[in-house]
Amino acid sequence: MADGDKGKPFHEAPHEDEGLSISGYGSTFVLRLSKPFSLDEIKVLAADLIKSIEDTLMRSGAKGIGHIKIHIRGRSGYLRADTIGSKYGIYMDGTISELEESLQMTINTIALGSSKEDVHRVTMGSLEDTAKRFNFMVDEVKPQ
Repeated sequence: MADGDKGKPFHEAPHEDEGLSISGYGSTFVLRLSKPFSLDEIKVLAADLIKSIEDTLMRSGAKGIGHIKIHIRGRSGYLRADTIGSKYGIYMDGTISELEESLQMTINTIALGSSKEDVHRVTMGSLEDTAKRFNFMVDEVKPQ
């Protein structure tokens, strides 16, 4: 991001090699879970969200995924999940050791050939759909 873009949640720039734009969106949310989630359940939630974002972006006309990164923090530790596309798999590691009732999640999505508005819309829509499937509430953390 250029100096004048600080604090904005998304960014769009041309991709030098292919004439494609590279657009991104990122934000932080609090997830209020309806029941305590184990590390394994949190991993399934993160993988589901990543797959939903990627699938929806590609169906919406994106030419590729730069990355989709999720960082989740709970009382007992963290989980990191990221991909550069489904053919490369989803990398995960974490230290969550207890059941968690509330989580802080930061999502960062970068896509090739999509507008910043599409990346934002798809990321938020996928988060809302995942919240319905896993029965949790989402509150966005506003920047200070």
